[in-house]
Amino acid sequence: MHSLASARAVPARFAWTTEASMAVLVAVWLLALAWLRPLSDPDEGRYAVAALQMLRSGDWVTPALNGLPFFHKPPLYYWLAATGFQVAGVHEWVARLPSLLGAWLAAMSLLVLLKRYASLSVAVAAAVVLVTMPYTYMAAQYANMDMLLAGCLTACICSAAIATLKARQATGRIRGMAWMGWLAAAGVWAGLGFLAKGLIALVLPGMVWALWLVWERRWRQWWLPLHAAAWLPVLLIAGPWVWMAQARHSGFFHYFFVTQHFQRYTGSSFNNPQPWWFYVAVLALAALPWTGWALAAGWRSWRRKAVAGSLPPQAAQPLVQSLDRLMLVWFAVIVLFFSVPHSKIVGYVLPALPPLAYAVVRLVQAAGWQRWGR
Repeated sequence: MHSLASARAVPARFAWTTEASMAVLVAVWLLALAWLRPLSDPDEGRYAVAALQMLRSGDWVTPALNGLPFFHKPPLYYWLAATGFQVAGVHEWVARLPSLLGAWLAAMSLLVLLKRYASLSVAVAAAVVLVTMPYTYMAAQYANMDMLLAGCLTACICSAAIATLKARQATGRIRGMAWMGWLAAAGVWAGLGFLAKGLIALVLPGMVWALWLVWERRWRQWWLPLHAAAWLPVLLIAGPWVWMAQARHSGFFHYFFVTQHFQRYTGSSFNNPQPWWFYVAVLALAALPWTGWALAAGWRSWRRKAVAGSLPPQAAQPLVQSLDRLMLVWFAVIVLFFSVPHSKIVGYVLPALPPLAYAVVRLVQAAGWQRWGR
């Protein structure tokens, strides 16, 4: 008994070492080839030039391209890239740093959530799967807002999930105040996500969180997404830029919120029309070989259950069941939300990759190929 307890204590004692090592290794992995190719047109060149113009003009409120206001997207990418240019010089890899940061943030957020409520081995495996997906790696080295948004969304959803799980005891009562810190962290990431790409950073985590609470029947916690601790950071982080942009440009509200949000989502006049199944194909192909391995593991798991016949299934731990439901809702919300509009761009569903990485690990675990989580 003593040796078993000691064996279980070792991973917990050195968990911080694993997290620190993963943080460094993921950063090095993502950065390794970011300098290799020139910026591509039109997106990478356009956004990098806008960031450079912001640095040279000193106007950190109004993104500009060729001397004209460029409010297609909020300014977080430009702020990060312009700061990078100022510190490290004007290089291709510096223009890609915001995307690299988004991918790193997504991997580390997933690691933190799963280490707490699954196991350290599952957390590390899921993070590795995520950053070795070609989809993730290419998006992390592409200078635009998509991966930065995906990182903020992942951090927001993971923080909200930790806040929810911390806020409930077996009796359903609120304990301590740690949950409020995680709730505020979710608000911070939502606010930064808004500055990365707009209202979508509030809508999608809110949908995931609300549907997960309903599925879990966490009626005592329905108020968490409405708590001031979650919304105050959003207002403090995103509010000043919105107010200053409108003060300088009287048509900002209509162009930014109506044209670039609602009309872009509901209209058919924007570019890249694709069929409804477009993102299913993109995820299946761009996340190879992991999607192929997941399908093979799922088939093996089904065959094992068929052979077992009437044997009673092994009961899953309640926290693992909660994570399974969260990840399923998370994946479905992202894919379905972006499958509705006529216009579809590959990078839109990047926030679906963290739950997909988790699903790969769970399927392989269920197939018995690896002893992840034990």
